[in-house]
Amino acid sequence: KLGPVGQEPRAVPLRAEAGGRTILAAGKLAAGSYEVTLATGNETHRLRLLVHPRKPTAITRGGIIKLAPNGSFLTQDGRDFTPWGFATISVFAPTAEVTRGAGHWAYASDQAVRDWIALLHAYGVNVVRFGVNVGEMRADQGGHLQPDMAARLKHFLDLIGPLGVRALPVMWWGHYGNFDFKGIAAYDALIKTQADWFTNPEALALQQQYVREVVAPDATDPRIFAWEVMNETYTAGGDRGAAIRWTNAIVQAIHEVDRNHLITTSACEATPREEIEWIEGAQVDFFNWHAYPTYMDYGAYRKQAGNDAIREMGNYAAMMALADAGHGRVVLLGETGNDRGHEVDYPEFKTLITRDCLWLAFLCGSPGGISWDAIADPRVQGVSLTGSGRAGAAVAEQAGRHLKKVVLELGGSDPFIVLGTDDMDATIEA
Repeated sequence: KLGPVGQEPRAVPLRAEAGGRTILAAGKLAAGSYEVTLATGNETHRLRLLVHPRKPTAITRGGIIKLAPNGSFLTQDGRDFTPWGFATISVFAPTAEVTRGAGHWAYASDQAVRDWIALLHAYGVNVVRFGVNVGEMRADQGGHLQPDMAARLKHFLDLIGPLGVRALPVMWWGHYGNFDFKGIAAYDALIKTQADWFTNPEALALQQQYVREVVAPDATDPRIFAWEVMNETYTAGGDRGAAIRWTNAIVQAIHEVDRNHLITTSACEATPREEIEWIEGAQVDFFNWHAYPTYMDYGAYRKQAGNDAIREMGNYAAMMALADAGHGRVVLLGETGNDRGHEVDYPEFKTLITRDCLWLAFLCGSPGGISWDAIADPRVQGVSLTGSGRAGAAVAEQAGRHLKKVVLELGGSDPFIVLGTDDMDATIEA
């Protein structure tokens, strides 16, 4: 039997061929995600079949994404848009338990990209976040875009657009000293330490020119969700103000060639105070904050929580609540997941990070989320959410897509029980 996901399947014939092959005679299928049930004797096998369009067409419905006054994302025709993203450097081949790299997006085959994006889209992903300049790719050639990279980016958009997935390109996946930046002659002559990346005016002029060359060709393309200045622009050399000023200079360069798309940036600091400085100071449309409780930078939180993953998640949630204060800036959960291999020491992270961080983010008011995993995790049997109507709509949409049970308590009070305590006043204040 075969049918679109979530719909009644129909019986289709199987045809045996020479060489032991069996053909599923399904006929012509529309683009989409299908479930196939194969019954052989006493065994039943279920497979997922992905069908994508043959010819690339641009995303035109809704146009370029904008921010609403209430901090949510909207299409140009006024519909809500909840970014549910996947953060990556390369084209990935996900399995049930791990995510394995399968080649850089710019060099992967067209078929590999289509299959990867179709799989993500089938699991509800509508944004893919990726680095334009990573490692050996070196799209930034010291102030100029690698000659064929603009064409590669355009081709990548042609491949993902028909599948309903928008792009969140990141200008740099790391600054000088990270991802093999050393060896680019123009930067080597100017930068001696990582701090120089943010403080050398000649280097900044080169960086701005590179950014203009990346952005200008796609300044009106609706398949771009937003431009990201840099992945995790954490302070280098201890001068956070310099890093924030550098970010704003790159934003200015983007605005010189593109006033259509949103701009974001992210930081990865050790404590909420530093994160709030970024939120307040970066002149971006929205700030996407990254939080992996397994980062070594979060040692202070881990020390407070001990080796109890549940308590550590409580500290993590407290940090999200601080970030959600917004401080005049829309704040989106920009990257989380379980990609650091620390689940060996903290097995709870396998389930906690891949789903609870997303729900906590929505509870804290995040208008979207980007992760390495999402609600489609087959171990997630249901979702319970207490929060705002906007959060409930986002969660219900994703849960419904994957036929998960969902319980929502929206717009009201959340009752709870306080057990015996010697200091009720302090408990209430907490």
